[in-house]
Amino acid sequence: MQQNESRSHLMYSRFYEAGNDHMFQAPMTRRLLQYWREKAGARRHPAWPDINLIDIYDIAPNMMVRDAVDGGRDFLCRFCGTGLVAILGMDPTGRRLGDVYDDAGRDMMLERYRLVVEKDAPVRVVGYVRVVERNLPTGFECVMLPVGGDGEGVRTVMMVLDFSYEPSVEEAHKPEV
Repeated sequence: MQQNESRSHLMYSRFYEAGNDHMFQAPMTRRLLQYWREKAGARRHPAWPDINLIDIYDIAPNMMVRDAVDGGRDFLCRFCGTGLVAILGMDPTGRRLGDVYDDAGRDMMLERYRLVVEKDAPVRVVGYVRVVERNLPTGFECVMLPVGGDGEGVRTVMMVLDFSYEPSVEEAHKPEV
């Protein structure tokens, strides 16, 4: 299991190449992972045409979908759910990482997305994000999943963030208020 730690002014988190599905604890991450596995079938990952967000409407507000640009040099936001827009205080839809984050934040996010693309496997992220309206650290668990085209490698990363999850001390230290 690969483990990396990232910090920014808005987020403190660790991310892991998920060794198995049992690592995921939060209901939304387990729901998306189950759906992704179902759509992948015997393949390594599902193709984007296999995905229908209406099938997972119950978690769509906390989902984000990003498309790899230039083989993963950058990522463009295809979809950002209304729940994430409210938490983040902005809507990144139609924008690249560099248009949304400062250099440090962009690099942190690029590292995560690239791991999903390179490993072609689920990535687990746990940590805290400062919720805009409260400016307080809020715990979360996230699953980032590779999605491809028919017969092609990973072209898209879809994820869900579940803010009902409180990371353990071993997973991520809560930032000071």
